[in-house]
Amino acid sequence: MKPIDIAIVGLGQRTFKKALSAITNEPKYWRLVAAIDRVEEQRVRLNAPFPDVSTFANVQELLEWNRSEDEHRRFEAVNIAVPHHCYRETMPDILSLGIHVLKKKPAAMSPEELSCYERLADRTSAILTTASERRYGNAMAQMKFWMERIRSPSTFEAQLKLCIPNLCEGWRARSSLAGGGALADVGWHLLDMVIGLANPNDEVVPVVEYSKLFYVRPFHGQDCED
Repeated sequence: MKPIDIAIVGLGQRTFKKALSAITNEPKYWRLVAAIDRVEEQRVRLNAPFPDVSTFANVQELLEWNRSEDEHRRFEAVNIAVPHHCYRETMPDILSLGIHVLKKKPAAMSPEELSCYERLADRTSAILTTASERRYGNAMAQMKFWMERIRSPSTFEAQLKLCIPNLCEGWRARSSLAGGGALADVGWHLLDMVIGLANPNDEVVPVVEYSKLFYVRPFHGQDCED
């Protein structure tokens, strides 16, 4: 089986900690051929261990490279891991060319935006899927190992903490960029991990409901949910 040629959009810490090893440790399935990041230092950091990977500053450069020299596309799929508000700058152009997309959560900033992505994917026969990688970590694997040896729990109490030194400096505490505050951002990961434990064989599709009174308000320079 020929490995799938893949490109990465976004060279943040999750890409370096998780995605790169997942791709490069399985060479019979994947081959990393290109990557994008606006920050030159991140592109240099990637090319140090992977000098054969072509790097670009934006999606337009990547797609132009992908069309050059011959009629065959140089990659078939893209892993997108950028801040939430940056998806709309990358997704439409990639999906419109029929390139498959695996993106980090959330699926979109709004239901309307998600419908737009889904229509593009349907039109070009591209596969569009969203994933959260935390349920596949070592701690979760160990917990599943022990849960198999005890009876299935009926309730879960879970806590998750992200260590971000100054939340106000980034995009996470601004609802206009993150699509919610820290509760929504961290809550997605927390629910995904609990669902992975409670429903390991994907036998039941869960439905998550939220309060109609849930809203975001500013507090000490951050957008907080109530």
